[in-house]
Amino acid sequence: MKKRNIFLIAFFLLFSGLIFSLLFARYQSDKESENKVRLKEVFEKEITAALDLKYVSYNPLYAHSSYVRIIKDTIMGFNNGFNDYNAGFFFQSLKPLKTATLVQVTFQEHDPYPSDNYIGYYNNGCMYFGAYGGSRMERVCIDGTTRDYFSKYENTMFYANKVLLYKDKAAITSMNGIYIFDIKKEKLLWSERYGNELFDGFSVLIDNKFYYVSIRGTFVCMNLDTLKKEWETPLKIKMDYPYSEIYQELQSIYHSDNIIAIYGLDKLLLINSKTGKIIWNFPWNIKPSVDQPTVKIIDKLIYFSNKGELYCIDYTSNNLIWKFKDAIFKGIYKNFVIAMSKNSDFYLIINKDTGKLKTKIITPKNGYPIVLVDSYVIIDNRTIYK
Repeated sequence: MKKRNIFLIAFFLLFSGLIFSLLFARYQSDKESENKVRLKEVFEKEITAALDLKYVSYNPLYAHSSYVRIIKDTIMGFNNGFNDYNAGFFFQSLKPLKTATLVQVTFQEHDPYPSDNYIGYYNNGCMYFGAYGGSRMERVCIDGTTRDYFSKYENTMFYANKVLLYKDKAAITSMNGIYIFDIKKEKLLWSERYGNELFDGFSVLIDNKFYYVSIRGTFVCMNLDTLKKEWETPLKIKMDYPYSEIYQELQSIYHSDNIIAIYGLDKLLLINSKTGKIIWNFPWNIKPSVDQPTVKIIDKLIYFSNKGELYCIDYTSNNLIWKFKDAIFKGIYKNFVIAMSKNSDFYLIINKDTGKLKTKIITPKNGYPIVLVDSYVIIDNRTIYK
């Protein structure tokens, strides 16, 4: 009898201990979740106060969309269907603010994903982009209608990475060449092919000028009205990215007024967009897939980071205006530089004119990204401010 009592007592203690452990673990988990929510609330409150931001919209759709852009005060993208959301394209007017519209479409025999995070154009309720892994331009409209363009050139053009539209023309940067089409006639007007070599030729459109990097390592200015090259400048920078490192493509060319910034692995260049002349350079050594440099040009000043230091330089005189240590440049909003500490523990809000730190804000665990899109700020991929 005593042995049985001892066994029952031991079993009770063991069972009680197990229950206590489970309840304590649950308590710890709930406490940790509460702390995360609290830290995020504090973080968002501090960021919005530091940048004087006003709430615009909240939607979990943004968080599960790999291809978000804001064009003409309309946010759009492709939702990947996570967390019980149906996969599809979405549109939402932010000014005036309207309810988001989710458009589910199916293209014949292929998936409707945009290429490399790039929706190239938006007009009259329709977005245009290169087909993911395909050789077409596609259009998706808010009313659910869709259209493929240039399908008959599938065996000519390989992987339509980036689509830029000007009037009735589409300039497409692909992995085997640059192609310019008449949109209405779906006719190829001009091309420069790369042969058997794959190359992610970076490109940008400014007014009627289409600028791109050729496989020869030159930077080319093409007039889309005349389809004539206006100039071609040797870059003399290392740009032979491995295929796995090409996806920084959207961040490789920046422009402001008549100045274009373009970088390679070993050098950052500024080029006069009218003449093609290289007017400034900064030597560096980067890995695009890791460093993902961001550059901003405002008047005669250029902002960027290199080796964990944030620079503000007057490129006309090459004078250093200010430098901030242990900071990775993320962008500029109003009068402030937004940066992150090298270990990603803090967001830094810095006066863009003086380089003085305004505030340092702790970043919650698991990250809490701030993305500058057009004149808007998206926090945690869910909430839009301005």
